[in-house]
Amino acid sequence: MNKSVPILIVGGGSAGLMAALAAGRIGVPALILEKGSEPGRKLAITGGGRGNFTSMKLPDQSAFCLEENADKLLRPLSNALPPAEIRRVFAELGVSSYVDEEGRVYPKTNQAADLVEALRRGVLTSGGQIAHNQNVVKIESDGAGWVVSTDTAEYYADSVIVASGGASYPQTGSSGDSQRFFRSLDLRCRDFTPALAPLLLQKPFSPELEGISLPDAALTYRIKGRRKALDIVRRGAMLWQKRGLSGPLILNSSADFYDKDHFINGSLRLNFLPDYSLETFADVLRSYGAENPRHSVVRFLKTKLPNRLAAYLWQDCVEASSCPETLTFANLSKQMVVTVSDILFDYPLEPAQAPPLRVAMASRGGLAPSELNLRTMAVKSRPGLYAVGECVDFDFISGGWHLTFAFQSAWLAGQAAARETKI
Repeated sequence: MNKSVPILIVGGGSAGLMAALAAGRIGVPALILEKGSEPGRKLAITGGGRGNFTSMKLPDQSAFCLEENADKLLRPLSNALPPAEIRRVFAELGVSSYVDEEGRVYPKTNQAADLVEALRRGVLTSGGQIAHNQNVVKIESDGAGWVVSTDTAEYYADSVIVASGGASYPQTGSSGDSQRFFRSLDLRCRDFTPALAPLLLQKPFSPELEGISLPDAALTYRIKGRRKALDIVRRGAMLWQKRGLSGPLILNSSADFYDKDHFINGSLRLNFLPDYSLETFADVLRSYGAENPRHSVVRFLKTKLPNRLAAYLWQDCVEASSCPETLTFANLSKQMVVTVSDILFDYPLEPAQAPPLRVAMASRGGLAPSELNLRTMAVKSRPGLYAVGECVDFDFISGGWHLTFAFQSAWLAGQAAARETKI
């Protein structure tokens, strides 16, 4: 079967659906080729199924992007469709939303599936179509336009928007196909690696710590360079798991230490009390000890950290110094203060292998932004070709920013492709 369409979109996820909606809004219908039996499968599970689809924490997402020059690069996207406008688009589609205390935006129904259905309905109402079970195997130019081949058909289009996602959660259809498409066209892209993923450790903490959360900690990732080291420091909440660590701090740092160029040469150190400096902590110890000389040191640590964590770290101190477990402040030496400080402020972590992409919430990698005109998401060297969403190499922290970028980039591409169509 051969079919000719003005705009063809590869992938029916959040970006693909939004691109088709944007094109339809200005009168040009698009055809979506969806790999699976239904669109928006990853969107349907976002935010634990509640649907955190953008954030109102700041006017734009550049502060939450982990790339250099993010403000300059992302300004065209945030100007075209800021988070407030994303909410308005969904409101017009019948999905009202609310903002939680962290600025995250959810449907009032707390059902991510409502976002998918609203987009699907909007695409069809505007004249667009969704073809299911269409596995795209090749994208190539025929000189006049684009030819997209699936297992069963060939499609001809004036414009093609690649919205096939990254490589996380492959069970939802995001299996990294875009990388193959881009490389076949001699476009620069980076291998996909896990992002927003847990940290698996070679020597996990005690199982007794599983489920403990720490509201604030600091993680330093040191990358060894030829001349000097680079320290990447992030702060946030953390959660202990069976095989390692998770929580916002770990998820938002994971793209750094799972980047294959850095993983081998990097080291991780954890600071359990980032509000203190070594000097102020030593002062607090001395002051507390002067007032409570008969109190045990572990009793003091339990005033600063969760009880089980304090006991676990104190045991490390005992093993490192051979001091008694019941050591009191009356017998606390200067050397012991150094030992305690080293463990609390500079705790070494040894990462195990990177977790599989199937458990990562997002992936890092994809088409280099330098290949794109970020005002339209058009590939500079391939007229009529666009790339949007997670298949583009931008990396964001958690909280709705990956989806914000997906919607913004798709909106720009859908409208640009519609304006350039030959119809």
